[in-house]
Amino acid sequence: MYSEELENLIEAALADGELTEKEKQILFKKAQGYGIDLDEFEMVLGARLVKLKKATTPTPSAPKSNKFGDIKKCPACGAMVQSFQGSCLECGYAFENLEANTSTQKLYDTINQILSAGSKQSIWSDNSGERVDQAIRSFPVPSTKADLLEFIITLKQKTKDDEYGDAYYAKYKECVEKARFMFPNDNDFARVFESQKTGWWGSLSPEKRKMIIVVIFGIIIPILTIIAIFAIAAN
Repeated sequence: MYSEELENLIEAALADGELTEKEKQILFKKAQGYGIDLDEFEMVLGARLVKLKKATTPTPSAPKSNKFGDIKKCPACGAMVQSFQGSCLECGYAFENLEANTSTQKLYDTINQILSAGSKQSIWSDNSGERVDQAIRSFPVPSTKADLLEFIITLKQKTKDDEYGDAYYAKYKECVEKARFMFPNDNDFARVFESQKTGWWGSLSPEKRKMIIVVIFGIIIPILTIIAIFAIAAN
């Protein structure tokens, strides 16, 4: 159908039954060099991938791969979409699954397990605080709309007066950036995006704001005190 070089690249990319985003970008670049329509090329890739999976899947119930770059079909309009997309770009259908709304609970369970294990250690060997901080920062970002929205709201609340406020805030910003990519025009996330437009001060976590305020007052008050002393002495 295509040139021998391009067909060989397609065969190599689909050899493992998956199509990663990097492989897709390489194929698109090569196809564009041959003057091939990219929308048509994407449909052909999708069709070949589906055909390959049908040929290699032993039963219809075999689990689908969640590998970044997989192609799936929108159940509402039939448009081809990437697995990392949270909604169909053609009709706006939001992709959900049975595991939605569980990330918040999973994070709480992880933190509780760390703290519970730490309570059994001596005060000198207990590093549960560092482990909780790392667990929050490395926790996977949800990919479904409902789960991501709930997670963002929870994280925003936890940034206020929480022992791990900086870690929660770092994860909050990461989740918001993913939401911007997955749901750029979604009304449910509009308020979240708007709250991020707060300048450099608003981009700081609550803990860092407190630290800056303490430092500023720690500098200003001594200076004012010295000025007052000199003023009194001069009189």
